[in-house]
Amino acid sequence: MATSLPAARHLARLVGTSDSRKALRVGAQIYINFMSLTRRSGWLQGHISKQAARDPIKADQARRALLTAAERHLTFADLFSGKGALRRDVPRAVPTRDTSVVWCADLLRPQGSIAGRLEDPSLHHRGAPYSPSTAWYDHQQHRLLQSGARFEQATKARGWLRTPEQGARATTALRRFDADGSGIVTAGERDLALSSWQADYDATARAFERSTGTRYRHPPGTLPTEPERLHSWATWWADLQARVGITPPQKQTADRPAKAAKLADAVASQASFVGRVLALGPRIITDAWIDRAITRYGQFLELARKDPGATLVPTLDIDLIWHVHMLSPRDYRDDCEQMLGRLLTHDDQKSDKELAGAFEATSGKWAEMHATPYVWRANHVDHRYYAFCGSCGWGEELFHSNLGHREVEATQVEAIYGHSDADGGLVSDADGGLAEPELWATDAPAADAAEDPWAAPASATDSEDYWYSSSDTGGSGSSWGWGSSDSSDSSCSSCGGGCGGD
Repeated sequence: MATSLPAARHLARLVGTSDSRKALRVGAQIYINFMSLTRRSGWLQGHISKQAARDPIKADQARRALLTAAERHLTFADLFSGKGALRRDVPRAVPTRDTSVVWCADLLRPQGSIAGRLEDPSLHHRGAPYSPSTAWYDHQQHRLLQSGARFEQATKARGWLRTPEQGARATTALRRFDADGSGIVTAGERDLALSSWQADYDATARAFERSTGTRYRHPPGTLPTEPERLHSWATWWADLQARVGITPPQKQTADRPAKAAKLADAVASQASFVGRVLALGPRIITDAWIDRAITRYGQFLELARKDPGATLVPTLDIDLIWHVHMLSPRDYRDDCEQMLGRLLTHDDQKSDKELAGAFEATSGKWAEMHATPYVWRANHVDHRYYAFCGSCGWGEELFHSNLGHREVEATQVEAIYGHSDADGGLVSDADGGLAEPELWATDAPAADAAEDPWAAPASATDSEDYWYSSSDTGGSGSSWGWGSSDSSDSSCSSCGGGCGGD
């Protein structure tokens, strides 16, 4: 019997498909690119903040940086939500990377999301393909177009002159940016989409800075430990308020520090999950891996339907798709109601002892219901098919130390990439970020990248018969296809998506 999947209709509408599996696959691609791009814009700080016993000074600095990001996110919601003071001025406000991280972590707690006002129906931007439910995805899909490191290069001859059109193949992840429907996102189409989004970003920054007197955008990969004050004619009113002790309306609520602390906790709780996903890299987490995870998530929801009182603890792959679903909050609420009759809480705050018992119970229930194992505890012959252990978004060191996934995943990474830098997905690289064997996202200018699908190849017009081709410089089975299951013969090459900015 086929596995039932959530409809995810709002996310499907955003990416231009009626297929819920494709919508969830694209959501995973957008989400993983986002995690890679923001690994030093909140996730690393979340990990360091939990290491007070190892380095209390760095842990304190990291915690203050998270609290600052959380406060900025709350201010963003105050200013640009449905009833925000600046919503009419900036109807499509663009979050920075750090506020996007906090927004993401907040959405992963659907039972107690703090900044849900950002999905107010009145935020719908006239003529936009996204709904308020997919606002987070809309911005991160633009960041994918801007900074994604793995697109599929394509060239297509058009018109009676057989003029070559070159760019990135318009897979489901990029299709909304293919303005002429040619099947290729050209450099011009990319620039057109990004120019509109960047204009909204600039307008958001101006409005935020005028209102708060603090800097909105920071250099990529940096996270300040306190707001950076600006002093200019554009912020004179905010500066005057600060001098006379009149704080802006968004800072007057007594529970605001508690809200910021909860948001900082939410980011820290997911830092290990992010590190573990990034440590596996794009040769392990392929489209086929994601498709299996989507199927397993559907089976996980079936478990939740049949045993509504049970605490179900997901594996890493299932939790990834669970995150993808929750990041479209209206889809998540609607689909849970339709499939389960209730909201499925992402309750990752239980004690390690409780989680250990619940994980074993979940494995047993899975074995009774499905023909496939919940976790392959021994290495599979093909390392790509290992289903992983309990998700690192759940529990702390005691729970995970008994699961054995650190050793298994280190072996897996070494088998696929020829080396292993992973230690449970939490090893920092030379720049102080989370380790990645190969990047999903890049801040490097396109000229510095190995391949750029928006740079026309010299040989594009060598053959009159050249109609449609894909670069395969990434090597068979060694690269992320960005929707490669859309086409059976596709492969991808690593490319620069341009400077990601902040």
